[in-house]
Amino acid sequence: MPGGWIASMPDYESSVYRTLRMQRAGEAPQDLRLDWAGAGSVLFLIHHGPDGKIYGSSYLPEHLFRCELDGSGMVDLGQCSTSLGEAFSMANFEGKLAIASYPSARLSLYDPALPYRFGTGPGANPLDVGPIDDGMIGYRPHFTVALPDGKLWIGAAPNYGLRSGTLAWFDPRTAQRRSHRSVVENLTPVSALWLPGLQRLLIGLSTEPGSGVQVNRDNGAFALWDPVRDCLDSAGDFGIAEVRDVVALVPAEGGLVYALLARPPFLVEHHGAKPASAAIALIDPAQQRALAVRELPAGYGEFGEFGFKALRADSRGRVFGTTAKGVYRVKPGTCETEWVGESPVSIDVVGPIVDRTLYFGSKWKLMVMDLP
Repeated sequence: MPGGWIASMPDYESSVYRTLRMQRAGEAPQDLRLDWAGAGSVLFLIHHGPDGKIYGSSYLPEHLFRCELDGSGMVDLGQCSTSLGEAFSMANFEGKLAIASYPSARLSLYDPALPYRFGTGPGANPLDVGPIDDGMIGYRPHFTVALPDGKLWIGAAPNYGLRSGTLAWFDPRTAQRRSHRSVVENLTPVSALWLPGLQRLLIGLSTEPGSGVQVNRDNGAFALWDPVRDCLDSAGDFGIAEVRDVVALVPAEGGLVYALLARPPFLVEHHGAKPASAAIALIDPAQQRALAVRELPAGYGEFGEFGFKALRADSRGRVFGTTAKGVYRVKPGTCETEWVGESPVSIDVVGPIVDRTLYFGSKWKLMVMDLP
């Protein structure tokens, strides 16, 4: 720069961009604090944390935010992973928050009861413990699930140029970890639900490959995984002809499960997948069969930009689904649906339902909708 000044940003690696360092040869550096105010960073994930507060992630760069249920006390906590892409999934365990981030499916562990001080070494909070897949195959961690034995399970799409996603587990108490290259060849685990009655992890599989790769399978699948033996029990379509990607799983009464079957738009646009309509399926995991399947009405509209994992249950067990346009409800014990209402803004990210309130993201805004 004029006068021999060299400008740099020492907080570039953390994607904060608040410090401008000015220095000339032979002189001490001068740090300038930048107090710019942005219009907002687009949201990617919204989660109900272990402390009862709302957490979420922006994307590119990845920052963690937190607020009260009424939206007050909103704070940008900052960096929560060296991935710096976005938090793809979160899970609560033992009063703490597990954060799985893209790229490299890196896992971070955060204790809300302790001061926020991100890092990769002792005393850090969140602590970035790194990829739980030693082969660096897993890349986009679609789900994180905490099981009763204390282990965290992560299902992830594969790295660029690869097929077959990974299923991995990490034990926070011992730091032990293990990864399986694929549950079913050329498919990716994108949803999961712990089944207490069967003591199995029910996994929803998608045709999603890594970036730059075309899909080579037409259908997704279901799988039952035994976490004790750490192996696959069985996998299949549960009797559903041409089952689509199993993008969400929600518990129903009597050990049954609702599944959202859909074809995420990005698979069609970037990976050559065939377009497919969305449907609700009611399945019996014990019998490995579907009891009913019903297409969603075309009038419900398409999914939001990051909103294809769009099925949630409230505290009373009622099941709701969303599209970019609005919200529908699934009638208990059936796959029939009824329209609840339109949203005044696009539902781009589907968050949790807390009591009767649905939290969602519309671009950079955290929004709520009261459900009947």
